[in-house]
Amino acid sequence: MKIAFDFVCDEAPLFARLAQRYSNDGYQVCGFTMGRRWKKYWNDFPRTYPLDVFFDQGFDIRKELERLEQQYGQYKPASFIAADRFLVKEKRARQAQALISTFYNVERALNKERPDFYFSTGIAYLYNLVTLAVCEKHKIPHLSFYSTRGDTPRFTLSLWRGGKWDLVDCEYKNLLEGTEYEPREYDEAAAYLHAFREHAQQPYYMKAAYQSLSLQTVFLKEFIIRLHNWYIGGWGREKGDYITQHPLWYAWRDIKKIVRAQWLMRFGRSIFDKIAPDDRYYIFPLHLQPEASTLVLSEWYVDQLNTIQNIARALPADRLLYVKEHKSALGRHSMKFYRAVKALYNVRLIAYDADPAALIRHSSGVIVLSSTMGWEALLLKKPVYVLGTVYYQDVKGAEKIYHFEELSKRLAADREAEKDSVVLDNDEEVIKFIMALNRGSFDGHFNVAKMEIKKQVLSESNIDTLYKGFNIILRGLYDRLVLVKKRDGMTIQD
Repeated sequence: MKIAFDFVCDEAPLFARLAQRYSNDGYQVCGFTMGRRWKKYWNDFPRTYPLDVFFDQGFDIRKELERLEQQYGQYKPASFIAADRFLVKEKRARQAQALISTFYNVERALNKERPDFYFSTGIAYLYNLVTLAVCEKHKIPHLSFYSTRGDTPRFTLSLWRGGKWDLVDCEYKNLLEGTEYEPREYDEAAAYLHAFREHAQQPYYMKAAYQSLSLQTVFLKEFIIRLHNWYIGGWGREKGDYITQHPLWYAWRDIKKIVRAQWLMRFGRSIFDKIAPDDRYYIFPLHLQPEASTLVLSEWYVDQLNTIQNIARALPADRLLYVKEHKSALGRHSMKFYRAVKALYNVRLIAYDADPAALIRHSSGVIVLSSTMGWEALLLKKPVYVLGTVYYQDVKGAEKIYHFEELSKRLAADREAEKDSVVLDNDEEVIKFIMALNRGSFDGHFNVAKMEIKKQVLSESNIDTLYKGFNIILRGLYDRLVLVKKRDGMTIQD
């Protein structure tokens, strides 16, 4: 069996450790790289393929774009550049070259290697979207791995762009259709739901240093590591590596964010509105940007100010919109952005440290792009209106909304039916979704190998735990793949 890996992403050290385990166990391993990023981790693997996004092969741009649309139109390749937080800043000609070159490099490598599986981090850049499209075309399972965003480290997978978690969805469907379960499993899920309602827990990753609003010693250590990678390791020095930025770029971004956050906490709190006990409101949680949560999973709502303005237009006249700042985003938004939000008569700007659970309990519901707050709202029996794509959108109480006119009609209808003033009757469905989350995920800290979490992520115990979960996933999908290929008269590589 052959597995291809993503050695470009910040999870590359973790993938390299797992790839070495697979290689030791007799699997064939290959992977994609970019410049010298993480080279010390993947350098010992002989079959790696560089993704030079500005590779100049003398392409006929028009013909190549026509070919991409003909072969991959169903995946919307024209949107791939807009989903990449760095390539959107390049000139138009270089953007077109990047799109064509990335497809060329990925097609050439996958046509040569024909792996049985492709392992990827979460879909977040041009190359992720291209590997997904090419794998889909060649019927190569493309597995993207994600943290389940809970209060303990667990991971699951998506066979698409990450909005939906396939194993969890499958388990949830089976449970709703009557699959048997042990009473203890149900009781444990019900106990978790009860405990959350008593004392809501934040996701474990919110405790990491990179979420901090103040300077930490680990930030200085990370800056020194970036300097070493840039000047000694050669990161970002090859033209094909557009993801790696100069260390001063990261330093300026983070210092600016921290300084803004500290100023807001000490002197600028007046910009946030006070919560009035008699307000009737919906909540819209702001997202940290630029991130895949908007660029990939909510591509039509990337402009959050425009989204807020349109939601405000869609509200019933006697309801407000509480726009809650994200703790991790404090310092990223400008005062100009805040003032534009506050210029809307039926919108209130809520501080980053307002208690999310208390806000949800007193709300009429939550309107989200792909925020975890929507799941918290379902746990607290409040309706959720989903504009983007997110893992819990099929649970009772969540409604997928496709445009603002639909949102307006839905909010008006729910107000008329007084749905927005009562708690949901969804305990059974939520408990079964908690069971599905447990069944469709695995223990292990799947995360970037950076800062203070690097040691934990790359520890032998964590690699052992992840490898066990990966193999359970791999064996189940492999057995299904054998059946499909036998049905189609194909053979599978050993």
